[in-house]
Amino acid sequence: MSAVVTAPAAWIRGELLPVVFGITPGAATKYRLRGIWTEGRHCKKDPVGRWVYNVEAITIWLGS
Repeated sequence: MSAVVTAPAAWIRGELLPVVFGITPGAATKYRLRGIWTEGRHCKKDPVGRWVYNVEAITIWLGS
């Protein structure tokens, strides 16, 4: 049996932040509200109004 490897989409929901980055949805909300993560770059609302987060931008932010 072979392992299945998946990669996250460019934008992910807050529930996946702990799995991908080890960041809780609560911490993400604080980063967003304090202006650490900017709307349109690190986060945005999806078509149904839920916050989603940009994997690439957050990866770069974590590396800084």
